Amino acid sequence: MVFASGTPLAGLERCWITVPGRLRLTLGGSLSSTTLRAAIAVLAQLGTVRPDVGRARSIVGTLAATAGELPNFDRRRQCDDMILEWILDHLAEAPNGTKTTALQRFRDEGNACEQARFGRLFDDARELVT
Repeated sequence: MVFASGTPLAGLERCWITVPGRLRLTLGGSLSSTTLRAAIAVLAQLGTVRPDVGRARSIVGTLAATAGELPNFDRRRQCDDMILEWILDHLAEAPNGTKTTALQRFRDEGNACEQARFGRLFDDARELVT
C-alpha cells in the first residue's frame, strides 16, 4: 500500500491510498506527516487483521468524512530582516521564550513564516542577544 496525496503514479493505482491534507486536523502533526499518520491510524484500526487496500481506503474515507476543511490563513509575508527585528523585540520582552511560542504569537499577529525559516532566524536572534 502507498499512502500519498494527489493522483496515483502510473502503475500504482491498485495500491494507492489517497490521503487528503485535511486529515491533518484529525490526525494532528504537520501537513507533511499526514500520510504517515494516516498509515499508522489505518494499521491501528486494522489491528491483527491482514492489511488490505480496500479496508485501508475505507478507513481513510471515514476519517476524511469527519475532518473539516483546512483553514486558509491570510497572513502577511515578511522579509528576513523584519522577522529578525520582530524576534529581537519578542526576546526583549520574553528572554526565555521558546521558538514555538514566538512563532505562534508571530502568526497570531497576522504574519506568515515557515517553521524552519523562523527557527533559523530565532537562533540567529538568540546569538545576537547573548
